[in-house]
Amino acid sequence: MGLFSNIYDYFFENKVIKKLDQILVILESIQRKEDEFMQAFDDLVTQVTATQGAVESTKVLIAGVVVKINEILDKLANNTTDPAQVAELTTKLQTLTADLQDSTDILAAAVPA
Repeated sequence: MGLFSNIYDYFFENKVIKKLDQILVILESIQRKEDEFMQAFDDLVTQVTATQGAVESTKVLIAGVVVKINEILDKLANNTTDPAQVAELTTKLQTLTADLQDSTDILAAAVPA
């Protein structure tokens, strides 16, 4: 029975080893997929963080524009009889509008679609 026992042990051990090797291959595949997922997740977190920064910057910019426009409108309301001041305030509004457009273009280029 020793010979049959050795043959049985040999074949059984080889089957177990093959199964263990298959399990290791599957585990390695799972690990690679997990690594790929984590990299994609990290990339997404980076994009979201950048977008949030851009959104916050936009909020500050818009708030600043609102303040400036209100200041100009107040000056216009108080000085409607002075054509030179009206022209100056009109120029400031045009400059502010151009600056806002430039900032909008920069923001659009910076934020991923």
